[in-house]
Amino acid sequence: MKLCKGLPQKVKHFTGREEDVKEIIENMKGSNPRLTVIIAAPGYGKTALATEIGHEMYEKNELAVIYVSARKQCLLEGLAKDILECLDKMPGNDPVHQVQFQLMALKKPTLLIIDNTEDLQIVQGEGEKFSSFIEKLLNSKNASHLGVILTTRVPLSGLLSFDYQEKKLKPLNEIPSAELLHHLTQSKGIVTKVWKDLAQACGGIPLYIRIVASLIRGSYKPSALLEKLTNNPIAVLEIKHKAAKDYHESLLKFLRDTLEKDLLNALIRVAVFPKDFSIQDATVVIEDKCDCEILFVRLVEHALLYENENGYMLHPLIQSLCRDHAESSGKEEEARNSQQKFNSHYVNMLDETQKQFKMLNSSNLAIKKFYANKLNIFQALYNCLKQEKPEETKGRCVFICITATDFLAKVITSDEFHKLYSHCSETAQKIKDRQMYSALLTSLGFRHIIDSAHLKLNTKALETLQQAYNIQVNELSDEQLCNEEHAHCKSKLGLCFVMTGGEKVEKGITFVKEALELRKKLGEEIAIAAGYGELASKLLLNAPGTAKDENPQGGPSNWVDHIIYNMKTFIYSGIYNRKRPL
Repeated sequence: MKLCKGLPQKVKHFTGREEDVKEIIENMKGSNPRLTVIIAAPGYGKTALATEIGHEMYEKNELAVIYVSARKQCLLEGLAKDILECLDKMPGNDPVHQVQFQLMALKKPTLLIIDNTEDLQIVQGEGEKFSSFIEKLLNSKNASHLGVILTTRVPLSGLLSFDYQEKKLKPLNEIPSAELLHHLTQSKGIVTKVWKDLAQACGGIPLYIRIVASLIRGSYKPSALLEKLTNNPIAVLEIKHKAAKDYHESLLKFLRDTLEKDLLNALIRVAVFPKDFSIQDATVVIEDKCDCEILFVRLVEHALLYENENGYMLHPLIQSLCRDHAESSGKEEEARNSQQKFNSHYVNMLDETQKQFKMLNSSNLAIKKFYANKLNIFQALYNCLKQEKPEETKGRCVFICITATDFLAKVITSDEFHKLYSHCSETAQKIKDRQMYSALLTSLGFRHIIDSAHLKLNTKALETLQQAYNIQVNELSDEQLCNEEHAHCKSKLGLCFVMTGGEKVEKGITFVKEALELRKKLGEEIAIAAGYGELASKLLLNAPGTAKDENPQGGPSNWVDHIIYNMKTFIYSGIYNRKRPL
């Protein structure tokens, strides 16, 4: 009769790891490596995978299976006693050698599963003894019938003298995650978008998905949980729920006691990135590129970083936990410094990119660079706008957004634009900078005009631009009005007046002409060209008769042609002076 000792029951609704089961079983057959080490952070399903493999090999492959848990076991001798007890043997004076003898004496092919070995591995001296124990066991000619699976949160210490399989678990993919959540919540029908969104927010961590399912079964609304998961993944684990509390403590213990300090520091630093990041990106917070590469190799070995087509990614739950842990472990200053470096780098990148956008033959490169770094740029902007101090940092962030209005209006969606500039407006009001506030209102009004494709009057644009203009002429000095922001406001408000029609037309054209004169005074060729373009469009679209008596001597046949002629002149002047091309 086959031996099966200590093996837990199969996990219900085991899904998403079927290929891992097949791969590990195949690799342990014949002359292939007879040791498999499954590595992952808490909650990723190491025990469930090892258990599934144990049942599969017991039921279909005619193997005996011995399972022991090494959780909270800090001595090799203690582990040896546990294995002996599983074999129904009384431990003697030297349990380590005794268990080696007993395992070698087994007649039938046997799989030994040692689960959660990290507590033993991290104890000084014991980790090396444990690796040596495994090596001696599997190197023995008398143990050719024996295969071993270890599950752990950290790689084995020391180099083994034989090849073995190392399986780093990744989060479940989107579809199996949604199916698992759907099954666990005992929902009927097909997997809907709600379950897909919730599963995606869980990030594919099986235990996390099970906790969320348990909360839903306990009457928590899926929409409320989704909001928590999206805004702060760790908040779900702070709900009064035993499984959530236990998992939270397990994750904290892993970071605090199991993970090496330099790796924890690296995690805290890269936790500032909202999603994917490359090694080059990470050098913003880990300055030495060589150190960064070494740390990343080790973090991949620990299955804490995952490589993808964009570089590396850190799971949102681990990321959120690293941020919280930094505050509770005396590393708050280090986390703050990393965030400041991140914010400064990517806000500066936006400033450089919007300037590059205006340079000859560089606009496409600028757009490409922005899209490659969009998430990080947005994260840095919102970080700066949310922080309480210093006000200079927030003010500079707002100022860069103002100067980047034309660029951002081209490269981000209307919703993204309105959300960002509304936040900037709130910040300008808080720091009581009316000039900035009026410029931001101008930016918002400009975006409203774009949303209506310049073809019809947008009342939101008119109201917003009028508010901006009123602040400028009633509250700001003449010196503060001598800038592109005021010219932009006046020109766009003029457009709204023209589109209003009637008696507003003449006033609108006057505003556009006055804005053009200010732009000439400022001397920015591209802005002057834009002013001529705006004036021409107003005359052509809404007021063709207003220019009949303004034909300049020696120039084109009518005033509109004259405007277009000047517009082209300044565009070519801009090209000559290496400004943004037409």
